Amino acid sequence: MVKNQDLSTEIVQSLYDTISNPECNDRLYLCSNEIGYLQRAFILKFNDDWRVFMNPIFQKHEDLKLIREYDPLTKKQYIIPRYTDVVLCYQNSMGKIEAVKFGEEASIVVSQAMDCLEGIHSSDYGLEIDDKFDEATEEERAEVLNKYLEELNSLRETLDSDLSENDDTKKE
Repeated sequence: MVKNQDLSTEIVQSLYDTISNPECNDRLYLCSNEIGYLQRAFILKFNDDWRVFMNPIFQKHEDLKLIREYDPLTKKQYIIPRYTDVVLCYQNSMGKIEAVKFGEEASIVVSQAMDCLEGIHSSDYGLEIDDKFDEATEEERAEVLNKYLEELNSLRETLDSDLSENDDTKKE
């Protein structure tokens, strides 16, 4: 157990040290997998303070909206469905289990961090947009967004079907 606590302490310290680097001034979060750790943890900026979340999971999420995001990895913009109200369950840096509710802006950042922990990028499921999207009429943008939502729904239905047919994932 001490070994795990030592590793947790190392991860927390490394997250603080890395995010304190001037090169990270514009970052709102940093994930452990971005700095070489396989354990699930991220550090998130609250006002001018940083807070660490170990082993985070969504306990609850509501109010799905389409959000426009910039992906620094691809240097492109995407429209992505994000929950604007989330409750995150996690272990704090001392190992105590806690839960916290995030409102609209913070929940989007938390969702981005959780995607990062999973190795998911905006380009994996977001709708890439460019200047032509902004120049399109309202009707044209609505048509593109509706097709995107239909594709997401189709993918969800395929995944649901695959899961229900797999003996290892069937609900009992």
